[in-house]
Amino acid sequence: MPDKANTADGRHETVGDLLRRPAVWRRDRHLPVLVFVGADAAGQVAEQLVRPYNWKAPCAVVGRDELARVGDVPDLVELVVKGLVRRITSSLMPAPRFPMTEFLLWVAARRRNGEGKADGWAQAYKEWRRERRASVRTGEIVDYLSRALPAWVPVSTGVFAGLGRAVAVLEHITLIGPALAGGVASLVHVGLQATGWLAYRRFARHQDYFPRDKREPMGAYHRRLAEEPTDEQLDTLLVHAFCEDLRQAYQRRWPWPSWGRGVYCLLLVSRMSADPGAGGEHVAHRFIQLVHDERERTGQHVPLLVLTSSDSAPPVDAVERARVELSSLRARVRAWQRQVACPYLVVDAPEGAAQSAEPRPRLRWGRAALYWLVAALLVCGPVMAILRDQWDSSAERDRKAVLAQQTCGLTYVTKIGKECVGVLNDGRRTPAGVVHPALAPLVARIDDENAAIGGQSRYVSLVVLGEYSLAAGDVDSKVIGSRGELRSLADLQRDKHSGLRLRVLLANAGDEFTRGGQAARQIAELVKRDSSIAGVVGFARSTNGVREAIATLARAKIPMVGTTGSADDLVEVGGRATRYFFRVSPTNARQAALAARFARHRLLPGVAAPKAVIVHDESDGEVYTGNLAQGFAAAFEKESGQRPVLVPYTVTGGVEQAVAGACQERPDVYFYAGRSPEIRSFLNSLAKASCGERKPMVIAGDDITREAAHGQGPPLGRDGVDLYYTSLGDRRFWLSPESAPAGGKKAQTAPAGGGKPAGGGDAAVPSRPLFIARLLDEEELAGSKDLLADDNLILTYAAADLLHEAASLVHEPGPRPRVDHGDLLYQLPLLPGLGIVNRVIGVLDFDDTDRHDPVDAVIAVMRAGEGTPRVRCGRLAMRESTPVDKLCEGLPN
Repeated sequence: MPDKANTADGRHETVGDLLRRPAVWRRDRHLPVLVFVGADAAGQVAEQLVRPYNWKAPCAVVGRDELARVGDVPDLVELVVKGLVRRITSSLMPAPRFPMTEFLLWVAARRRNGEGKADGWAQAYKEWRRERRASVRTGEIVDYLSRALPAWVPVSTGVFAGLGRAVAVLEHITLIGPALAGGVASLVHVGLQATGWLAYRRFARHQDYFPRDKREPMGAYHRRLAEEPTDEQLDTLLVHAFCEDLRQAYQRRWPWPSWGRGVYCLLLVSRMSADPGAGGEHVAHRFIQLVHDERERTGQHVPLLVLTSSDSAPPVDAVERARVELSSLRARVRAWQRQVACPYLVVDAPEGAAQSAEPRPRLRWGRAALYWLVAALLVCGPVMAILRDQWDSSAERDRKAVLAQQTCGLTYVTKIGKECVGVLNDGRRTPAGVVHPALAPLVARIDDENAAIGGQSRYVSLVVLGEYSLAAGDVDSKVIGSRGELRSLADLQRDKHSGLRLRVLLANAGDEFTRGGQAARQIAELVKRDSSIAGVVGFARSTNGVREAIATLARAKIPMVGTTGSADDLVEVGGRATRYFFRVSPTNARQAALAARFARHRLLPGVAAPKAVIVHDESDGEVYTGNLAQGFAAAFEKESGQRPVLVPYTVTGGVEQAVAGACQERPDVYFYAGRSPEIRSFLNSLAKASCGERKPMVIAGDDITREAAHGQGPPLGRDGVDLYYTSLGDRRFWLSPESAPAGGKKAQTAPAGGGKPAGGGDAAVPSRPLFIARLLDEEELAGSKDLLADDNLILTYAAADLLHEAASLVHEPGPRPRVDHGDLLYQLPLLPGLGIVNRVIGVLDFDDTDRHDPVDAVIAVMRAGEGTPRVRCGRLAMRESTPVDKLCEGLPN
């Protein structure tokens, strides 16, 4: 019967014994470097011993092919680290991490690439730190959070439970306190552990290598660590960092899962050689020698079992090495472990020693299971105790929790589905998570301006009704519109620092303004209790939700100023226009008439009987698109004598079918009365369709302005489609020839609210208001526009500025500032007579009817891809030397 120690099973059991970690109450032991000496058989024996454990323990295998590509110690360490950080699912524990090793590998890479030690260090170090933070995966966060919770939940639970029993006032804190304290402490630990910061500090304290000076900043220490050592010293530091990272992964400190690891790490280096000319094999020899030196220098164990092969035994120092036969390996390993020996354990592997049999050894995972059991008990036990302790008052807490959930924790808000509908920042900052993430920075700017007002008495408030909780999906154009709206409000608040301050309250009407009525009811309740509110601005889209909001606020007799909502019948309440609503944008009737005239007289001047097709959106809740389509149809028939054909579609589909139906009519021009998100689909379908020999000409309504000017992707109007669109507001109006300074002089800049040009004098050409000049300067400096919709941006500024100007005439300062809505409604239509006419949207005046639509409002037809209007109607200033375009004569308001 053969000796079991010399069989395949016996050899693998030996490796398993070495890998198996001692019991929790026992100290970790030293591990040898097994060097198999011989020809090819030596390497085969080492590989056979490692193969069964490759996916059972943290294992790195550096074969001969990899060694051939290794040029230095950092190359080899990088290969080893890549192998050891693999996640071994069956081990039940997270993989080891090597934060300090990775830093030194980065330093070595900089040197290898020829980058000077000081060249660009600060920027390179900053970028490396940022990349490390960005590379932390969700799994790692969960991993380190699970490490922190077993410690901080019990500690915080005990502290707060004691306080709750000792002081009756703190009774409710006993529920939220443990979770809060545990969460904060856990997050701090997660951040430090996930970025490796604690490991850096441990490394810096080691006195045997490269200690950190007292009070030396970590950044300065890292720079010195990268610049001062020689390449050989860097190799030594790198191996020390590698061993220290491994030791930290196997520390027995509670509560980290390092004590739950049941097996050590395993490394196979296929071959090593003391010959300097052996390339990667010599690098392997140097690496293993550095690991040997590390253990001798520090006297600490390295939780890494190394197997390698060599033609000859490695050179030895004063410590005697053990030389054993393969048959006595098991007995000698046990003897070696009982003494502090040289790490090398040289094993003779003669020809034929390799065996084909590969048993399937089993490693015990009881230690890992024990860790998770203890962690679960430490986390769940205190939580259960708290729940039981608070059981008597749970009904009251549940009632408050339900109420908070229904109101999103705010006073004038109702939660409908996933949306918080109502006023989001009355008396406090906007809570996190209630607005779309792309809007959060601008909302924070507005909240900062509100907070800066403090206890001042000279301020007025206005409410902005918008869509801030945008649904998932294609929301790019809506985000761009809302960003423009919020940016203009933040800028207006800044422009009013020197006078009557402006507090902006944000009212969310839900995605697509579907909750406009509910939001308006919340606003009406707030206005009853806050006398500083002058009115409401916004209403940026013509939908049924906006129409319901206008009706609700009109019944409450609250002044309103609309921005880009342009549908003609949007302001009708009970069959007639409400006198509480003022509009600063051109109406659909005005833009439809201009589009029809432009199509007939500029695009189709020589066509005897021009034919037009209107592609319009008839989705539920739409007001704008149907109204615009009917307006264009009537206007085009008046101009050409031909009635256009209407082809409908919906947002849920049908754009391609609509294009196919429109093509069958073989029109001379297409009019797109739809929304911005579908314009690209419409144009792409039209470009692909065979609609005649001529290049299709398309005129679109103002809603596509944001997509034409700022949309993501290729510019609109290319690929065989000639696109024009109406624009209600654009900074480029002020760059058109009509607004250029005469005689080559620089255009003057007017104050933010309009009025006379800064510096005095009568300008023969329009002067640029400060807000417009600022936008143009930003575009020139940045080289492109920010992702903001100019129509929302400019018209919202104009609307809010108009309401602020009227409020400033009737404002009553005091501890509770007051704005009388009756007086304000009287002043609003009179503002043009007071000289406040030259605004960011041009000359502003209202008709004498209850509709309060702007008279001769500025509107233009733009061509996609061009920087100036093809035609502009309306005045940017009271006196303009440019003759009125014939298309503008008699244009309806």
